[in-house]
Amino acid sequence: IKILKGAPLVSEKVSVKSSEILERSFTISNLGPDIGFSGSGFILSKGSSNGVPIFTTNISELDLSLMRISERSINNMLSIMKNGLENIGSYNLRRLLDRSAVPVWEGMYTVNSSPNVRVEQALPIEKVLEDLPEGLFLLIAREAKGEGVKDLQIATQWILNTNIGVSAAKYARGMTVNVRALDTAKPISYAK
Repeated sequence: IKILKGAPLVSEKVSVKSSEILERSFTISNLGPDIGFSGSGFILSKGSSNGVPIFTTNISELDLSLMRISERSINNMLSIMKNGLENIGSYNLRRLLDRSAVPVWEGMYTVNSSPNVRVEQALPIEKVLEDLPEGLFLLIAREAKGEGVKDLQIATQWILNTNIGVSAAKYARGMTVNVRALDTAKPISYAK
């Protein structure tokens, strides 16, 4: 950084007068590794998605795990997640994985990254989900490093894989509930 004459400045007990030039060298360290998802949940309509958006910084490879939460486990899961579904700390994640989640898929994903640049990409997870039944899933993305490495970055994303869309409207004399297929928008009769 060069501070040219005419700029009054006091820095580290050095006073710069208008006729002097002050030169200092600075080193900016690299950003730390980071993983994140765009939101707390994602509705994936069967067969009509481009993937789940994820962003990374200074990470070249992700270790991915997909867990299914059965309908019977949802109450248990909600009791574990007392602060909502947005932020899953490592303690709650371990409890959830021990009690409610069933692993259905694991894999690696190579990130197209540039140093110190936040990169957003779409994980092509819909290819994995097309062979699985509809339901609630938890996608876990970890920084891929060797065994025993502490402080690995981790991010989680709830995925509702379904083809059912529900809308409701409350009126003075009652309520109307519509159930439609997300891919065709056709009504679904006798939905349960």
